[in-house]
Amino acid sequence: MDFVLTDEFAVNLVLEDETLPANTQEPVLAELYISYADEHVGTAQKVGVVFVGQTFIMEYTPEFDRDIRITPISRGPNGKPDKSMLNDADSKILQIRRETIAPVIGQSENASTLTIETVTHSRIVIGIDGFTRYARFRKVEVASNAAMTADLETMIYDSAGFASKELPRFVNLTRESEATPKTRYVRVSHSSGLEYGPPSPVLEVTFASSAGTGGSAGNFDPIPRGDFELEQP
Repeated sequence: MDFVLTDEFAVNLVLEDETLPANTQEPVLAELYISYADEHVGTAQKVGVVFVGQTFIMEYTPEFDRDIRITPISRGPNGKPDKSMLNDADSKILQIRRETIAPVIGQSENASTLTIETVTHSRIVIGIDGFTRYARFRKVEVASNAAMTADLETMIYDSAGFASKELPRFVNLTRESEATPKTRYVRVSHSSGLEYGPPSPVLEVTFASSAGTGGSAGNFDPIPRGDFELEQP
């Protein structure tokens, strides 16, 4: 009998003579192989063996969301596999989506003005909560109407530019001031690498005028804080 191993399958392959029949006995165990869903199944790595009635648990915390393919190869009492090639085995795609909850946002301080290169600007500070440490991208949308369709501006923040690769809890929105206050609508969503999760409820904010008046107020604090009241000496 002849056996052929190509570069396509680099690890954990079962080689058998093609003339041998497939295993028809009830399986007693399954070998589990994992590969990325967007790569060829031949890149799969063996991650464990599960006997009938057992549960297999593996921690999986990738840097970015990336769907994986799980391919089991079962073996009967005689040790014979049901499939001799990973390509022939049934696989299941597991979607990895870790930002599935809409974030909570709020205005964190009163609208203020500042001067940037002799030009007066108005600033709104937005506090953001309700996202995980796996959030890698943040989408901030600002529009002129609550339906988020008029004059829509979109900003994308990449966690790679921040300490510990964690997105900050605050975002500053700055625009050149006008003679009168200006109302805008804001929403935020997050992604761990593949898709953005649901957006936050739309937040209405008002930028102050160039005179520093008419801006909206806020005191939203997204950072959990511990309170400790000291006794009087």
